[in-house]
Amino acid sequence: MVSCVGLEESCDEDLAAVVQLKEDVTRDLHRLTAFREAWSTYELLSNRLACWIADATQELNELEKNPPTTNMRKFWVRRSQRSDGEYFNGTATRCHD
Repeated sequence: MVSCVGLEESCDEDLAAVVQLKEDVTRDLHRLTAFREAWSTYELLSNRLACWIADATQELNELEKNPPTTNMRKFWVRRSQRSDGEYFNGTATRCHD
């Protein structure tokens, strides 16, 4: 029979290190999955917001070229929408940075 003093203790330390690494990988994998889901949602909403800002900007540019004489409210609504959209987009981007 072969006997080696201290071998079992050495293996226990390595086993503990492997178990700790496995727990760390599992935890980080869950965090990465959650981040991926949050990032996908952010991209989807950011793209929608960018399209909305582009539409509001285009309508505002058209209104600035040909100012409506009968309904100035539409001009101010579009201008407000563009400002709000740019603000929300900037805020969302800063929160993700």
